[in-house]
Amino acid sequence: MPKPSEFLRRGWTKNADARDEQGNVVPARSGNAVSWCIRGAFIAAECNLDPLYAYLPGFLQRLGFSRDGISVADWNDLYATKEQVLALVEEYELNVLDRID
Repeated sequence: MPKPSEFLRRGWTKNADARDEQGNVVPARSGNAVSWCIRGAFIAAECNLDPLYAYLPGFLQRLGFSRDGISVADWNDLYATKEQVLALVEEYELNVLDRID
C-alpha cells in the first residue's frame, strides 16, 4: 500500500479529502482522485489517523505555529502550504509510521 506522502506528491488539495481532474470532490479512495488533503491521503493509504493527531502539535510548534487545538484538517485547509504538509507527513512517516508497520 502506498504511503500518505505518495498521494500528496501526486497532488494536494484543500477543503476536501480528495478531488478529481476537474476539481470535483470525490472519495479519498476513488480511482478518479488526483489530489488529496492530508486527511484524505491517510484515508487513501488506509492509515490510522489517531497517531498523526497526537504528532501534529509538536510539529506545529517547531514551525512556530501557535494555534492551540487546531485540527489536522483545519491546518491543511486554512494555514498550510503543500510543502509544509509534505514535510509533516514525511517526518511522521519516518518517525512514527515506519515504526508501526
